Amino acid sequence: MINLSRIRIAAIYNKEWKKILRDPFTIFIIIFLSVIQVIMFGYGITVYPKHLRTAIVDYDESLFTHKFIYALENSEYFDIKYRVKDAVLAKDLLKNNDVSYVITIPVNFTQDLVRNRKPNILVELDASAPSALGNAYSVIQSLVQSVFTRELQGTLHYVDQGVPPVGLYLHAKYNESLLSVYSLAPGVICATLLVLLTLLTSIAVSEEKISGTLETLFKSPVKPLEIIFGKALCYFLIAYIILAMVLPLVVILFHLPFYGGILNYLLAAIPFVLCNILFGMAMSAGAKNQIEAQQYIGIYTVFSFLFSGFILPFDGMPTWAKALGDLLPMTHFIRISSGIILKNYNWNDIWPNEIPILMFLLAMIFLMGILFRRESN
Repeated sequence: MINLSRIRIAAIYNKEWKKILRDPFTIFIIIFLSVIQVIMFGYGITVYPKHLRTAIVDYDESLFTHKFIYALENSEYFDIKYRVKDAVLAKDLLKNNDVSYVITIPVNFTQDLVRNRKPNILVELDASAPSALGNAYSVIQSLVQSVFTRELQGTLHYVDQGVPPVGLYLHAKYNESLLSVYSLAPGVICATLLVLLTLLTSIAVSEEKISGTLETLFKSPVKPLEIIFGKALCYFLIAYIILAMVLPLVVILFHLPFYGGILNYLLAAIPFVLCNILFGMAMSAGAKNQIEAQQYIGIYTVFSFLFSGFILPFDGMPTWAKALGDLLPMTHFIRISSGIILKNYNWNDIWPNEIPILMFLLAMIFLMGILFRRESN
């Protein structure tokens, strides 16, 4: 029979509490991460986001179409960011993630409406994230029915009210079958790289600090930047070994098309890979011990998952959360990954999202230089 002492259990209990209370960083994690997750999941994020960025291509520009567009804006599901007359420009906006919807009203729409010819409105949506867009499309359907039925009263009562007066064509671009795996797989690849690279590099640097190997390196003729680049090169190779295993797997299992080419993907991944390698090294170099380094990396991972659009739709976040998400490399690399895999991105499309990742990378190189010089003194 196990003999447990309440006094000894209480002593261990008190010891643990004292250790926690003496560590402000642990208290910060307990309070801050708990609060931020409750706010994000319970208040700030919705799986049916509103204020979706929308482009309108109105070739008719009549009173009827203006009232329909006004109803879209009043629904709060759509923010009309662009009003264009060029269908090609509108498609580019959709491809480059500038908008989630393109709504096209054809020429002679009003003429066909009043002559009872049942004109059609074309709705194109970026279906690379289908879970974020379904509810908004239902709103368009109801608005088409309510707005035009209301306007076809009085002198226009002769228009057949037995069927909806306006048709709606849906074109789900970049994921016509609305397969969830197409929207999830790009983020899963990014998450795999982030978690493994930050974890491996932080463990390696922490162990060298504990064993004294890092101190020995600093006392040798090797310069701090040479240490950084030497270590980064090793884990850079590991990252591409991981990609060499993962990419064929997702192509075979999930049939991802990689319209933009696997070579472009591998090249575009270089800054993202280096960001995570240097972040893991920086946190370990700046932390007092391995546990503290893991805490830093845990916060970075949680923030990357929450604010990048990986777990929940980016458009469903409040403005402050989107601003925070735009600072994280994972946000932009998910867009690059989705673009190369599903949207046939070329380098003109890739660069706008590569620039924020490169800026983060430069910040990490600068931080690493400072931390390693401090360690060498």
